[in-house]
Amino acid sequence: MKKISSKAFAFGSPNNLVSDKDAQIFFKKIIENEHYVHSCLDYGGMLQKISEIVNLEDLKINLISKIYLNFPNYLSKRRNTLLNQIIQIQNLFPKENLELVPQISSIWSLPNYGYKKFILRLYKDLSVKRILIEVFPENERNSIMFAKNILDAISELNLETKISVGLTTYENKEISGVTTNIKSFINENSLEFAPMRILGNLKSKNDLKLAINSFSSLVRYKYFFCGITKVSSEAHYEQLLDLFNKQDFSQKNDIFSSNLILNNKLNRIPAKNPYGIYQSKNKNLLIIIKTSIKYLFLNPSLKTIILIIKKRFMKGF
Repeated sequence: MKKISSKAFAFGSPNNLVSDKDAQIFFKKIIENEHYVHSCLDYGGMLQKISEIVNLEDLKINLISKIYLNFPNYLSKRRNTLLNQIIQIQNLFPKENLELVPQISSIWSLPNYGYKKFILRLYKDLSVKRILIEVFPENERNSIMFAKNILDAISELNLETKISVGLTTYENKEISGVTTNIKSFINENSLEFAPMRILGNLKSKNDLKLAINSFSSLVRYKYFFCGITKVSSEAHYEQLLDLFNKQDFSQKNDIFSSNLILNNKLNRIPAKNPYGIYQSKNKNLLIIIKTSIKYLFLNPSLKTIILIIKKRFMKGF
């Protein structure tokens, strides 16, 4: 029976990580066990606390971090260029201790140019070897087009070592973010795949077994990257790994399918896009106007006006 390495999982931090010492000790174990960690600059100080844990003992960390493309709320921390967000994340850790995988999210408005320049910056200046692109049924057209532009840029640059590209979406025993178009795009380009929320809702031990069986079918895909999830305690963490390591992964599949083995017996619903409200340009413009007016009303100053104007142009790569 072939076991999969610890990098089969990426773990989000416990909700109480910032304030709870026991949670910090537990999450340190996850980092030391070389799992990927999943986080974001705008998760209530979670990533900053993770950097403290890592830097205190000079640990190495494998990190998947969300970054946001043209986030429509001008006043959000997420409104920044992709490169600026990556640099902010990298500045939290010693360069030699960090393996960073940017996860590009909230893809509703595409850059018209700059793809090759972006890839060159990742490759030459930022030492990024892999990127994930988040996709959902509601925004599959833009996300697939963005991924295609990224792949074309990598191909045209003919880099000595290619940057790996993968897709990520919600995928578990209850919901699926993989449409026919997304599945075809993955197979046509031999893309990596990193399912999120892999456990779904757990109400019993049997639910966990069902989730692991469902997830294991994805692990058998030849270009599977890792499964993104969260556990609330060390006991749950050990139980998850124990069940997972009992699976047989000796048989690999060259063709990606989200309906392998157990999944085709499940009555699943399409995954909802968490940024769905931003997919409509008219809705987005209304949100921007309302948010800006509200912020101006609460902070009527020249500084506020300058901030809004500055954030307006902090977009794209």
